[in-house]
Amino acid sequence: HQTPYQKINPDEVVGLGAAIQAGILTKEIEDVVLLDVNPLSLGIETKGGLVARIIPRNTIIPTSEDQIFTTAKINQTSMDINVLQGEREMAVDNISLGEFRLTGIHPQPQGQSRVEVSFSIDANGILTVSAMDLQTDNEVSIKIDSTEMVSEEMISQAIMDAKNNVKSDAENRQRIETIIRAENLITNVDEIIKDNSRQLSEYILQDLNSLVIALKKDIKQGDIKNIKNGISLLTQSISAAKNSKAKKVS
Repeated sequence: HQTPYQKINPDEVVGLGAAIQAGILTKEIEDVVLLDVNPLSLGIETKGGLVARIIPRNTIIPTSEDQIFTTAKINQTSMDINVLQGEREMAVDNISLGEFRLTGIHPQPQGQSRVEVSFSIDANGILTVSAMDLQTDNEVSIKIDSTEMVSEEMISQAIMDAKNNVKSDAENRQRIETIIRAENLITNVDEIIKDNSRQLSEYILQDLNSLVIALKKDIKQGDIKNIKNGISLLTQSISAAKNSKAKKVS
């Protein structure tokens, strides 16, 4: 239990706040404005269980923001939207306000579909989240009253947890982002080999394949230093493959 702060009179504080608000409404006080703000950051879960923040903490409401996201897999036709509130880097460490699914996404190669996710908070604190496939205009949305789901105690705890885990959260995000970059690079190599196998020399094909195998092993072992090195070597090999193809075409 925490001892309450007793150096101020709670009745006076409430009375003073009411007096200030009344003064603002009657325009007797013109140099003070009381604004409602978003108490915790809002966003969605992305690949690897990371959080993409869309409306930062302490943003004045009403407000609205949107971001473009892409599909994480080849020929992905749906996207699960997990709406999150909090300041941590991993989705699991934040408050989930609700989930919904956007279906009917036009199947395309990884990362080519474009989905616009929009967040809007009205003056009453009601959050509306929508997701729309920009190619098909297929859209789905959800309304959330976060004020009923998240208490003042939960907000204080979320802010404290974020402060206590700043370093470990940053390291965790960097590790996951590195792994995602490596996985995307492997997918890119698979597409290059599939589309250009006849135009690439046997040496280049062997080099690409061996580097992919090595990088997959590094990902499985989770050694970030080795993964970064593997990314660098594979990126160089991809560049050599593209240059070789260009020479053959010319």
